Amino acid sequence: MDTLITRKEYMAGHFTHDQFYGQFVTDGMKQLVASGIGESRIVDSICPNFNDIPLREWDSMFVVISKKHKDAFGTTALTKSELVCILKASAKAIRREKSTPKPHSVKVNYRPIGESCGLMSFDTDISGTVDGIVDYYMSDAINVGEYGDIPAKVVSVDFCY
Repeated sequence: MDTLITRKEYMAGHFTHDQFYGQFVTDGMKQLVASGIGESRIVDSICPNFNDIPLREWDSMFVVISKKHKDAFGTTALTKSELVCILKASAKAIRREKSTPKPHSVKVNYRPIGESCGLMSFDTDISGTVDGIVDYYMSDAINVGEYGDIPAKVVSVDFCY
């Protein structure tokens, strides 16, 4: 992406979390995360957001703030939360590059479109990478139901441990 996404644009909903924080992923950031967390732990993580790696490990990494960060955030000071989002975006880039497809059991949580019922779910076995499976279900509305005739919006994908 050539154009810098500002925090204001992100907070207004014009860009996704992954798009905003992904713009700060560099080879240097990926090296920092790989050495701090460990490439094998990143690749083996089955949590789409790496919540199976303790927060204290993410918090303990130090990053020098660049001009690009200042231009996007409007300040040279980042909160620990923002820093962790950048680190996890870097970890996600590593996992996308290094993961190989394998079978997973997942629980897909969804809301039927146009229905007033609450959150529903189904369990399924699927083969792929963690990020590929999440992208597959989260990209668009899917059809569910006994005959695949109920349009639904996926809310989350949980990987069974």
